[in-house]
Amino acid sequence: MAALAEASSLMRLLAEPGSPGESVKSAIRRAARRAGIDTGLGKRLWYGEARRIDADTMDRLRIAADDTHTLREALNARRTILARLAAVEAALGLPDAHTSGGVDHPVRRSSRAADRTVAR
Repeated sequence: MAALAEASSLMRLLAEPGSPGESVKSAIRRAARRAGIDTGLGKRLWYGEARRIDADTMDRLRIAADDTHTLREALNARRTILARLAAVEAALGLPDAHTSGGVDHPVRRSSRAADRTVAR
């Protein structure tokens, strides 16, 4: 029974994030697709109705859930880094490079001009 409960919770984890008003059926489909299992098996796992769970299926669920967790951690780290970068830019009085289309800093401008060769 413990394996069935774990599989059910992993299926629900793989279905995240869901959109408001989304049906359970589409969440099950998405979770099954991420795990690489059949939708019918995904439904039985979701509702805890599977009679048996192969070791291969549990491995697939665990690997997919671990990948999903790793991706979420990476996205959270990216958000944190971007927030820190915005705070540093604000503290230095620089324009926001993410919304202004790039930073045109005077030092960068002069260094680009110095790199050009002048034809005479």
